Amino acid sequence: MRYGGDKKRKQPQQIRETLNLLGLIFVAAAAYFLTIPSLKTEPAVRAEEAAKQRLDKKPANTEVILKEGVVTMRQFFEFSKRLERQLRRIESHLTDQSGEEIGRKN
Repeated sequence: MRYGGDKKRKQPQQIRETLNLLGLIFVAAAAYFLTIPSLKTEPAVRAEEAAKQRLDKKPANTEVILKEGVVTMRQFFEFSKRLERQLRRIESHLTDQSGEEIGRKN
């Protein structure tokens, strides 16, 4: 009888131990799935913020130059138009040149 009594006591203890182990597994899985995604998104958010700040500084620097009177608005727009014309010329030259090279190869 003593042997049968020990069996009955061990079964509830084994069930409790199994439930505790399952609980620990669930807690570990929950901790993993809650922390890993946040660790992945934090660097991406920081990089995006840094990129935004760099992009925001460029127009701000141009505004400061214009406000300080280093160049007038008219001079600035003339410069931008000249730059745009020059870039168009470069682009057309490069496209014409690449077309000539393709014609020579054939």
